[in-house]
Amino acid sequence: MTNTSSALQDVRTRLLARREELAGEVAREQQHSDDLSHEVRDRKEEAQAREQDEVAAAETERDLAELREIDAALARLAAGRYGLCTECGEPIEAARLQVQATAARCMSCQRAAESHTR
Repeated sequence: MTNTSSALQDVRTRLLARREELAGEVAREQQHSDDLSHEVRDRKEEAQAREQDEVAAAETERDLAELREIDAALARLAAGRYGLCTECGEPIEAARLQVQATAARCMSCQRAAESHTR
């Protein structure tokens, strides 16, 4: 990715839009969960509600993790470090940033990080 002012502004705009979308989803899920907690249910409904709550909690956690990635990418943008690997400092491949704008590592460092977590 070329780090032109225009390209970086486009990335920032996309990240902020996605951040707003995710924040809205999290807020809606929390409100929905609060609303459901006041309902009276029988055992079958309670079991179904627990299952739905578990799925919703997993989705919310995924959204919160993505929000953290977006915030980190926005911080790198503000610091002038966007597009540089946080591990080795080398540029992250443009194709990688096009697919995953929040990428913090180059592919080599990402592979190494993933092999250590297994």
